[in-house]
Amino acid sequence: MVARRPNILLIVMDPARRDHVSSYGALRETTPHLAAFAEEGCVYENAFTAAPWTPPSHATMFTGLYPPSHKVDHGHLFLEPEVPTLAATLTAAGYETINLTNNSFVGYATGLDRGFTTVEEKGDPNRWRYLRKRAARAWAKMRDGVRDAGASHSVQWVRRWLRRRDPEQPFFLFINFLEPHLPYTPPRRFVERFCDPCAIRAEVRRVGLEAAGADYLTGRVTLDEEGLNHLAILYDAELAYLDTRLHDIFTNLCTAGLLDQTMVIVTSDHGENLGDYGMVDHQYCLYDTLVRIPLIVRYPELFSPGSTVEGLVQNVDFAPSILKVAGADPGEMVLQGQSLLPDDVATEPRKYVYADYARPSTTLSALQEKHPTFDVTPYDRALSMVRDDRYKLIQTSDGTEELYDLHEDPHEENNLASDHPDLAANYGDALSTWRRDCTPAVEREDDHAFDARTLTMLEELGYL
Repeated sequence: MVARRPNILLIVMDPARRDHVSSYGALRETTPHLAAFAEEGCVYENAFTAAPWTPPSHATMFTGLYPPSHKVDHGHLFLEPEVPTLAATLTAAGYETINLTNNSFVGYATGLDRGFTTVEEKGDPNRWRYLRKRAARAWAKMRDGVRDAGASHSVQWVRRWLRRRDPEQPFFLFINFLEPHLPYTPPRRFVERFCDPCAIRAEVRRVGLEAAGADYLTGRVTLDEEGLNHLAILYDAELAYLDTRLHDIFTNLCTAGLLDQTMVIVTSDHGENLGDYGMVDHQYCLYDTLVRIPLIVRYPELFSPGSTVEGLVQNVDFAPSILKVAGADPGEMVLQGQSLLPDDVATEPRKYVYADYARPSTTLSALQEKHPTFDVTPYDRALSMVRDDRYKLIQTSDGTEELYDLHEDPHEENNLASDHPDLAANYGDALSTWRRDCTPAVEREDDHAFDARTLTMLEELGYL
């Protein structure tokens, strides 16, 4: 008898900041359902993304490659067809593969739909499917009194799909939940958990509604300590609402008798700045507010309930880990990550984690168009990072370096690069070696145009 292959569920909370998730000591109880779920699984204390924003981070998860290799980033927002994907590999291995995304940057417009047998996308290119989904979201609003970023529709879709799916075929289900993303428009009852909604001033709501937090970055709106606290409350209320939808997903799996047969990965593609370093949103830096992410895995057969992993892991490790658990041959995939299974992390620990951020030319052009007198020069640069459990080095394309002692300076406020040039040079050598090892997986980078509907959605999210 052939052993049953596990199902895989990869949930991305886009963007959930690690220290605002309950399992990681959040100031407010934002995700109690997820915390209870984590007690049945494994919590990774030192997980990192390879990129601080959506397209390159998801491309890393889907390919097992770092951004300099898969080439998806600012200036090239498309995964080229010749890059093998996790979804295609699992499809070939007999899995039903589903991309259930509420972010247009993780679908057909960027090539990140490739390899999935089913794609359910908020900004669907098919007009009739798009209208049907709009109707489903309107019905969810009437039923629940909530207008969300797609979570209600996603939960309904999963509930229906679980009833009709082939029980003999294993599945890989990917879900992108967009609730914590700007604009911050949580249901009022979730704000009421943390403060009186009437106490939140108009300028705070303006920053929370505005794409990319441009007014705050440019100084057109300033927030005092209370204002920043209220901005964080709006964000935390978004997480709290999403937590209820995660609970719905977990309950549906349990009701279907599939929870213990499924490796469930709950993570984020990146974090979020909430006034940190003078920024709101997730652009222009590689500080831990953006690159350190939550990661919780539940699969009782391989992950001990209530366990913790302290070793360094990255989202580039997701693909090799999923393939290992699924017993699937990587085929043509060139995997730059390694297994994050607890025993493997213990026996083959990572020395470093890395992240990359290309020059944000398109984003800065949009910012300058809205704020023509604002000097974007300090942000007009590419960034690379290497980090271990003690030090972090950030190098920029303008030639500057930042070195931080994370034990003494966890908020990355005291740049030690000039005080410790030898130490900076050592980490610089590690970063140079990593760059050399990141051989591009594509020889060409074709231009790809977004359609009008996708452009509108991306502008609303502040990417363009």
